[in-house]
Amino acid sequence: RQRDIRSYVDVVNQINMQSQKVDQSQKQNQKVKQQPTANHEDKELVNHDSKEVEIKWHHNSLVGWILKGVDYSMIRKRLIKHEIDFSGIRFLGATKALIVFDRYDKMLEALDIDTQLWNEFFTEVRPWLQTDSATIDI
Repeated sequence: RQRDIRSYVDVVNQINMQSQKVDQSQKQNQKVKQQPTANHEDKELVNHDSKEVEIKWHHNSLVGWILKGVDYSMIRKRLIKHEIDFSGIRFLGATKALIVFDRYDKMLEALDIDTQLWNEFFTEVRPWLQTDSATIDI
């Protein structure tokens, strides 16, 4: 199995082209007059307006730098065992984890609950900042 190296735009364009070919063959076979579709420029436009949602999601998150040798599955299990009310964990590369909470106050409460728990898995845990990213620190 090989990795697909096409970009998202290439995949969408290919699907649009295949769709147009199918439409053309159906038109020829059925000889039915159809209403015109939107122009090609409209089909290429992809609008993504979730920046506010993403900012809010990050605002309710802790970012932690994972200690070497930590079993990632144990992080989730121990947080549940200590009744930390989190909604999910996202791993950002090999060195960072994002612990997501439903509300900002729950995130702050979890940060203050048990520093020993955080020290078991992370070198540092703090609220997410806009400067944080998924890049690996070397």
